[in-house]
Amino acid sequence: MAPAVLLLAPMLSAHSRPAATAVTRRAVLATSAAVSPLLAWHLSASAADTASVASTLRAAGRESKIDERKERELLDEMRKIKRAEEMEAAELRRLSAAQENRLALATNVESPERLAEEMSEDRKALEADEREIAFIREEYKEGMAKLRKERSEVLRRRPTSAIDRLRLKQD
Repeated sequence: MAPAVLLLAPMLSAHSRPAATAVTRRAVLATSAAVSPLLAWHLSASAADTASVASTLRAAGRESKIDERKERELLDEMRKIKRAEEMEAAELRRLSAAQENRLALATNVESPERLAEEMSEDRKALEADEREIAFIREEYKEGMAKLRKERSEVLRRRPTSAIDRLRLKQD
């Protein structure tokens, strides 16, 4: 309310007589001197609130960057595993095609038993990789669910008003 008086005083004094202007200015100066501690407190409280909000926003930004980095790492790991799985599946198809091709069998220095054994080992390795990928996918889902839960918990605990921020400062 005092800032409004300070703003209106020059306008009022411009339209009044000189004698009244001196009185008005004195009254405004006296009022502003009395109100200035309150105004200073209001400004410092506002600055503290702004600093608190800024630090909260910075913390939220850091958290989101950490979450995004974890998510990117998990996705990169999934892509690498998928690429390796595709390469192993292609090798298995090539071995299977070589085993079925009679000309390749005739020119192959390895015996069909050896090829069958390699193919069996490759199938077992591929199945193990598929189980590992399923396990990693499950871990990824659990990790993402955990990240979402942590994020919602952080957002829920984040102060939303000046009263909440004061309570946090008192704790």
